[in-house]
Amino acid sequence: MDPEPVRSIERPRITGESDVPVASVRSTVAVAEARRDVASLLALDDAGDPADRVLALRGLGRVGGPRALARLRAALAAPDPLVVSAAAAGLGVAAALDDRAGEGATAPLLAAYERVSAVRHPAEVIEALGRAGDATALPLLVTLVDAARAKPTDASTITAGETAAYALARYGRRKLPIDAAARTALVAALAHPDARMRYAVVYALAREQRGTADVDPAQTVTAIAALATDRVPEIRATAAAALGRRGDRASARATLLGLLDDGDWRVAVEAVRALGGSEGGADASGQRAVAAALLRRAANLRESPLANTHVVLEALRVLQAATDVTVGRRVAGVSAALADGGGGPDSLTDRAWVECLVASHALRATKRPKPNALGVLDTCGGAASLPASTRATIIADAIVAGAGTLDDRRRHAAALVASADVGSQLAAFAPLAALAALDPADAATALAAFARALATGDAILAGGAVDALPTLVTALATRLPPATALDAAVVERAGRELAAADPALGISLLGVIGTRKLGAGLPACRAALALHPALARAGGECLRDAGEAMPPLAEPSAAPLPPLDVDALGTADLQWTVVTTRGPLHIRLAAQAAPWAVAAITQLSARHFYDGTVFHRVVPNFVAQGGDPTGTGAGGPGFVLPPEPASLHDQRLDGGFAVGGVGLADGGPGTAGSQWFVMHSHAPHLDGRYTWFGTLAPDDQAVADALQIGDRIVSATVEPAPPAAATSRSPSPTLLP
Repeated sequence: MDPEPVRSIERPRITGESDVPVASVRSTVAVAEARRDVASLLALDDAGDPADRVLALRGLGRVGGPRALARLRAALAAPDPLVVSAAAAGLGVAAALDDRAGEGATAPLLAAYERVSAVRHPAEVIEALGRAGDATALPLLVTLVDAARAKPTDASTITAGETAAYALARYGRRKLPIDAAARTALVAALAHPDARMRYAVVYALAREQRGTADVDPAQTVTAIAALATDRVPEIRATAAAALGRRGDRASARATLLGLLDDGDWRVAVEAVRALGGSEGGADASGQRAVAAALLRRAANLRESPLANTHVVLEALRVLQAATDVTVGRRVAGVSAALADGGGGPDSLTDRAWVECLVASHALRATKRPKPNALGVLDTCGGAASLPASTRATIIADAIVAGAGTLDDRRRHAAALVASADVGSQLAAFAPLAALAALDPADAATALAAFARALATGDAILAGGAVDALPTLVTALATRLPPATALDAAVVERAGRELAAADPALGISLLGVIGTRKLGAGLPACRAALALHPALARAGGECLRDAGEAMPPLAEPSAAPLPPLDVDALGTADLQWTVVTTRGPLHIRLAAQAAPWAVAAITQLSARHFYDGTVFHRVVPNFVAQGGDPTGTGAGGPGFVLPPEPASLHDQRLDGGFAVGGVGLADGGPGTAGSQWFVMHSHAPHLDGRYTWFGTLAPDDQAVADALQIGDRIVSATVEPAPPAAATSRSPSPTLLP
């Protein structure tokens, strides 16, 4: 008899989380966090009430700075284990927001673990070691992983081992190598009987910082490949990603080929990436296999759209650069496969994406293009089926890839520049940069367009120019003198942006100044040190990149409150209902964990801010993202929100960035506004860095999974939530909360 399917992988409740603080205290802490008022948070901690101390310590972690960090480290020695856990959680969040906050944190965290572990499971301390620890914490993390393997049925030991494995994964995210002992422990634990442990371990191996000696490459790959038959789809998907990121070894190829036909689309998407080349190391054999799977999936697209659409689109994307003749024939055959299957997908958005990607591949593969060959992309899939900015990115990618004649590429790039749609203008920068290397006239055109964008009052256009500037500089490496009008424009714009309400563009400009070592811009970098924390960090990195010493972590500057009313949230549970062109999403809001985020969602929805906005970013097996009124990924509501990242101490059962988790997107800590995303899969690396503010009802996950770039929000409303049982995540064989 087959073993009972794993129906969910649940995060355990944290001891002491059941006490809900009163709204007034929550509001007081929220205001202090937004104002970066460390003194008020210290005073609340001094008052001594345990529940208030927990909130104050969390706030100190979110705000950061020397005084806050000193208090958090001191609180690690408190007699109350709950206070110790809250202090560790705050310290971990502070380090996730600014890695300088983790300096010197390992020793006090290890000491706290030794004291608290005898009383309660110190998950938050282990989690904090992953965010702030250094190599001296590896022996403890290895011990915890090994202990979970030695006691495969002990719940507490498994939870500690799982948390330790996630901590090792965060070492990889921080680009810190793990040692041979840690890798050996992870590989040995891949066969653990508990699904939570298996997932955490393969997740860590998928994100390992490579470059150190492997235990046994063949043994590691074989152990990861064994998870290809795991009964939990997310484990299979993560195993496929781990194999792809470790390189194309013969022992992994057969496994990945089998996963191309997996019944769960997330698994197949990761196999497509691993074999098709989006993780590097692509070869014609792997691309041909992906193309064959593409045809099989396309034939079943109408019958099973949710199971196949993301796989088909991801395959078409990763094969765009493939030059193999067999791949080209198979991609071209997708249209016939759709016709044989009944005319293709029902959704106009899906159909448009398929048709445009097939057409784009054909253009790239054509050796003798006809004049105006790129014109097919102007109308593929129906002119109104995709937003103008989305279609512009498809055209821009084709231009950068060299599709069409040179005159055709120039005409289409010029049309993007002249468009009335800001998203199309944004898309023009990459093609202009690519064309600039071909001819002095093209270089002059690009330089003029970039200079105009930097001088404009439109921060979105200026940001697009800044993002594409490195490509332009590389293209003009032999023609661009050390000091140019473009560099002067960067410096001038940086000075203006330091006083702006939204620091995102300023962060990018400071990055260019540091990378280009623009001496005239260094005063702006120094001025940024006294401003918004994200700008202060960017200013320090600018000075470091320019050859000066990175300044020490400073006290955060005071900030105005966002134009929102957190007191209006009250104490009732709230539900956000987002009606999309694919169906409704019902999201239970976590006002206690992220009051500013929930206040923004509530008050923007009441103003119908989200109505009609598009989902501008979809990364299969990761997120669907929307909430930008411009549809470009660079717009917002005109204000920024303070960072409210959660830790294990904040997250109730099923909280955080699990499947169906909902959070705020940002361009750096403290730069979030209206953009939000919903998770396709578990992404523990987002916890503690991004603001999590809600959880999708499980019955609506299929709607979230079906979303594509170009789908829209019809309406968004917030109302009192129904009883928790109606929207809490129910067990599912395909979800790993």
